[in-house]
Amino acid sequence: MSYFLKILAIHDESALWDSVCEWLEDAGYAVFHPENGRSALELYQQELPHIVVVDNALPGGWYDLCQTIKDLPTAVSPLILLAIQNKELFSNSGDSITDLIDDFLPLPLTKRELLLKINLVNRLMLAESEREILLNIASLLQNIPVNNAVLPNVLAELQHLFFANSIGFTVPDKLTGEPFITEAHGKLAHLSGKRIPNDDSGLHRLLQSETATTLLIENFEAWQEEFGFVMNGSGLKGTKSFATVPLQNETNNFGVLWLGSTYTIKPKITRFLSAIASLLTTALQKELWVSEVKQANVELEERVAERTEELSLAYRRLQELDQMKSNFVANVSHELRLPINNLLLYLDLLNKGNAEKRDGYEAQLRLNTERLNRLVDNILNLSRLEAQRGDDPLLPIDLNALVEGVVSMIASSIKEKAIDIQYQPDLNLPPVRGNKDQLIQVMTNLLNNAVKYTDRGQIYVRTLWQCTEETVCFTVTDTGMGILPEDIPNIFNRFFRGRQSVRSQVPGSGLGLSIVREIVEQHNGRITVKSAPGKGSTFTVCLPPLIL
Repeated sequence: MSYFLKILAIHDESALWDSVCEWLEDAGYAVFHPENGRSALELYQQELPHIVVVDNALPGGWYDLCQTIKDLPTAVSPLILLAIQNKELFSNSGDSITDLIDDFLPLPLTKRELLLKINLVNRLMLAESEREILLNIASLLQNIPVNNAVLPNVLAELQHLFFANSIGFTVPDKLTGEPFITEAHGKLAHLSGKRIPNDDSGLHRLLQSETATTLLIENFEAWQEEFGFVMNGSGLKGTKSFATVPLQNETNNFGVLWLGSTYTIKPKITRFLSAIASLLTTALQKELWVSEVKQANVELEERVAERTEELSLAYRRLQELDQMKSNFVANVSHELRLPINNLLLYLDLLNKGNAEKRDGYEAQLRLNTERLNRLVDNILNLSRLEAQRGDDPLLPIDLNALVEGVVSMIASSIKEKAIDIQYQPDLNLPPVRGNKDQLIQVMTNLLNNAVKYTDRGQIYVRTLWQCTEETVCFTVTDTGMGILPEDIPNIFNRFFRGRQSVRSQVPGSGLGLSIVREIVEQHNGRITVKSAPGKGSTFTVCLPPLIL
């Protein structure tokens, strides 16, 4: 069924039937009148009319012709009206006639009676067709999303209903605002998936996607002449009328539904189009809500995952801190136990041992006391650094002068060792911002380690400005025993001592490099090490320069 009713009038070409066809055409119906029964079948199969009006006096008989039409394999069976002077003749004809004929037209026909009957039939058929179309489209639009699999079916239903030679959807392009045709059928099908530029062709004005009201152009040719548009080249040649209906609600504009027809579109048709547009708008709004809910769920899941990961990291960090605390207590207990046991041993020997070895016992007591004192000092220093992180003021410091002072102090204390300390400053070194006492401790710890693990050879100390990285650095390089590769990742851990130093029985607490790393990190710097067993080690500390 379509809004534009097609009627096939089969008659004997009398003057009355010529008037009948004229009445129907004047009323806006498309009327086809074949010359005879044979041509009627051909015309019926070509046009597929909705109503067949047949004259009872048709030469050759009407019954077989109507039966043949009913039996044709078409999608929709037509409504057959038989024009007859006395329908009582068929009152006792049986079911075969009443099953074949849907209604009668009394002869002689008058214009009023004819149009009343046809208009009534048209309204009934149209109401049924509208109901069916609305149900079909509502069923289609239950699918989410309203995607390319749904829209073509919706357009196909409407194209058939309105005899549309062009039909489609236009939405505003998100980037340019120009009309973008998401789907089109008919003569404008080639525009599917394309933007319509804002030019003088009239197509932009016709298919604009931001209209807020229904546009009905009953006379398309006159509309073109009024606005000076020439649209024959656009694919709309032969279009008699055009309509656009907005797809929008109070909050969103989803575009427009538009169609062109070879028949005249009346205002009542746009009301039905508005109902279709309302269904589409509701479906698109529902799709938008579903999309927003899905996006919100995705974002919520991401936030939950992020928060879960943060909590997991915090939990793992707490576990690490708890393990570090346990390790710290265990390590401190271990490190304290040895010098304390030694103190107890030599105190006992002083009281009960050989008097001739008293001086040796006192030396060991002094040595273990100093070791215990250094261990306690290092533990307190490390704890103090962690507790005061970020609290100490950072002042401008001349790193060259600081390094030179530490080198001089260490060099004077190792004159008895066969070690040569060389210092090479970078005279163009910019100042750094730091805590003087802490940086002195970094240099002292690194130089003391170099001296401790180097029996003879050289120790090279230098400062340098790395302009590519914009960092101020100083390095301490020795020619001592070096560090095993597998020990390097752990040398900055608390109480860790490399196997080289343990085997060589070099004294130490394993806290010196931990203190160095803590101070360097508090100064937003970094420390690196390069070493090879038997070839020595190089420690490099880099700090950000003072920005004046």
